[in-house]
Amino acid sequence: MELLHLKYFQTVAKTQHMTNAAKKLHIVQPALSRIINSLEKELGVELFDRNGKTISLNENGEMFLETVNETLSVLENGVKKLLDSNNQSKPEIKLLVLAGSNTLPNLILDFKKIYPDTTFKLLQNVNGEIDFKDFDFCISSTLDEVINPFSITLLEEELFIGIPTNHPLASKDSIFLEEVSNENFISFQSNKPFRTISHSLCQYAGFKPKIVFESDVPFIVRQLIVAGLGISFIPEISWNIHEDDSLKFLKVIDPVCKRYINISWHPDNYMGRYAKEFRDFAVKYYSML
Repeated sequence: MELLHLKYFQTVAKTQHMTNAAKKLHIVQPALSRIINSLEKELGVELFDRNGKTISLNENGEMFLETVNETLSVLENGVKKLLDSNNQSKPEIKLLVLAGSNTLPNLILDFKKIYPDTTFKLLQNVNGEIDFKDFDFCISSTLDEVINPFSITLLEEELFIGIPTNHPLASKDSIFLEEVSNENFISFQSNKPFRTISHSLCQYAGFKPKIVFESDVPFIVRQLIVAGLGISFIPEISWNIHEDDSLKFLKVIDPVCKRYINISWHPDNYMGRYAKEFRDFAVKYYSML
């Protein structure tokens, strides 16, 4: 049983699609099928149920996948520890970015001033299931403070309501959230935590926001508001609202509108030297925003 074949099985098990797995592994599909068939023959059991071109992990496959995941994780962590102890760690940081993308470029630029050889692999647009173990860190946001040994709060910030300067509410400095229940909202995409947070706040205020536009880009959100096409929740610090006079920002009296931006890591992953340096640097960087 070859180690590479276990990795192939793991990829097929995650995708449950032979062609997609082959593309991800950069091998031809017939070769991958032969490897999986050979593995099943060696084990003496079938790992997948097959129905035409469709495959799905069966009970045997789920049991074996658990063992393979543990085995490959231990091996990968062992390699990282070995390289770290010999000062041969690869200066690479893998980030799953679900929040705070507006602050990310300067964070990375400042970090690279200290560690210029560091490379970053980023994933922002998430479609379908993502394995958190494939990343060193996930930067995300939550409505409530997260307290666990595998997460650190980078930033706690208030959420304002951004409206056009000629809006009927522009004469106010603060509102109750229910006052904008009939407005059109510009929101983040549905797979982003900020969307969940804003919907939860609206639900608390007794209404469901009417979404007319979706965008994850702060500049576009601002321009849509200026054009009078809707209003939006705007984070105070990470979106630098105090340097923006193109909009009116309303403080929300009730409910308390704020979010926490957190950096998290998988408990089973070994955290190498560069990852630790980046985590500590990110904590200091956000404390100065």
